Amino acid sequence: MSPKHTITKDVKVGIYDNCEYVARVYADKITVKSPYIKWVGNTGGYAEKKEVIKNQSVVDVVLSCLSDDAEDTAWERIGEYLSDSYLMPKY
Repeated sequence: MSPKHTITKDVKVGIYDNCEYVARVYADKITVKSPYIKWVGNTGGYAEKKEVIKNQSVVDVVLSCLSDDAEDTAWERIGEYLSDSYLMPKY
């Protein structure tokens, strides 16, 4: 099954430019690839983590946002669910 939407959000992660979040939004789930710095001892390197949102109410809200061309709001809802301070709304 292919995603209904694929959205990206540019971000700088530590010293790494040109990084991005990627969310693939399906009818029943959202997969999110998030960049971060993985530390091993005193050395940090670029890494990505993958998370899946299966909460249907969150999926429905994100799909609604995307159908209204409100991609920033969709990212905020994803950020709230994942407790990702970079994506969460700035009040």
